[in-house]
Amino acid sequence: MPRLAGLTKIEQVAALGVLLAFSKFCHAESSDTPPPTPTSVPAQSPAKITLNLDRIYTFAEILQKAETIAIVEVDTPIDGHIRLKPLEILKAPAEIRNWINPEKVKDAEDLLDQAAKAKPPEKGKPAPEPALTEPPRRTKMPPLLVRTPEGLKLPDVGTQVLVFLWEREEGTLQGAAPRYLLNHPQNLYDDLALVPEVRAELDRKRGQPRRVFLRELDHVLYERLIQKALDAELRKREGGGIAQGLKLRAGRVVVQNFQGLEVSATVRFENQRDFAQAIYVGDGGGFALRLRKEGEKPEESRLYRLGVKQLANKVGADVVSSVSGIVIASDFFGLPENGRADRPVRFTAVDFPELSQLDGEYIANLCFTSEQDGAKVQGLPGRGWVGIVVSEDIKLVFKKAK
Repeated sequence: MPRLAGLTKIEQVAALGVLLAFSKFCHAESSDTPPPTPTSVPAQSPAKITLNLDRIYTFAEILQKAETIAIVEVDTPIDGHIRLKPLEILKAPAEIRNWINPEKVKDAEDLLDQAAKAKPPEKGKPAPEPALTEPPRRTKMPPLLVRTPEGLKLPDVGTQVLVFLWEREEGTLQGAAPRYLLNHPQNLYDDLALVPEVRAELDRKRGQPRRVFLRELDHVLYERLIQKALDAELRKREGGGIAQGLKLRAGRVVVQNFQGLEVSATVRFENQRDFAQAIYVGDGGGFALRLRKEGEKPEESRLYRLGVKQLANKVGADVVSSVSGIVIASDFFGLPENGRADRPVRFTAVDFPELSQLDGEYIANLCFTSEQDGAKVQGLPGRGWVGIVVSEDIKLVFKKAK
């Protein structure tokens, strides 16, 4: 704290003026003066860091979640951390935005001490301002320090990247910016062409960003995360049940190996409701074959999902939505009240090479999932069905290809 005790009111005002002048210098742009080397606070052995893949964030969410967003240059490691040299701070907490070399703060207090010890001015004359040996300047900010999971390779030293940082590492460094964990795939973006859009959205501050995800990889990871959760649920779902009024039956299931192994079947949808239901077979819904050996746990089941392209080729479904991203009525087929419909499916070793390695008897189920309710689709042939439905158990015998 500034030490002003013992000064007259005029001298206190003069001393505060010096401190304010110093503060302006400290916040002025730029300086070539290097910061002091941060000193580590003694700490226990750091906990092991793992890659966090529990959630993928939208563009809007990551803008809000990130505490620090910056363009940085990857620097050399130090004390188990990677140094990131800040080139431009787009968003940051106060301790980063207003970082001042602590030694300069001490210099300011020393100046106030000098002013306090100076001889009082002669009566009627203003107090002289303390002489500054060099103008105080804002020093360069120290590097951001990050820790990464073991084995995760960052871009080469000297590479410029865009970072979104939100999880702080426990402990602090004296006289340095906060330390962060870089343990999420959305912490680092190596495409600086994204910077203008990030800057524009931060400046806009209102409304939703113009795109859902900042990059295509984020969208892919998001879809895979949803698929992983859906697969986990599908593995443990009991066969032969009814889901949202829909029952699935496996008909004419055949394993053959004429020109390559394949499993062909007819999937029968039965509507148990007294109103029509619309079943989505576009990008958001799909057929799957579930296999497990006798004695295996449900979570050990093998899943083979038909993709959109395979559905278009083999089932004849209109999957315009997979190309345009727009869901339309022809992506659905209608099931009348208490009605039924059959759909042929084929699972081949061309699409699923693992099928040719199976040997022996398996418990099998045909499955269907959809998350598309068609709420905003005009001309839907019924009420959109959403859920997971699994057929009754059947036995299939495979012979391993030689």
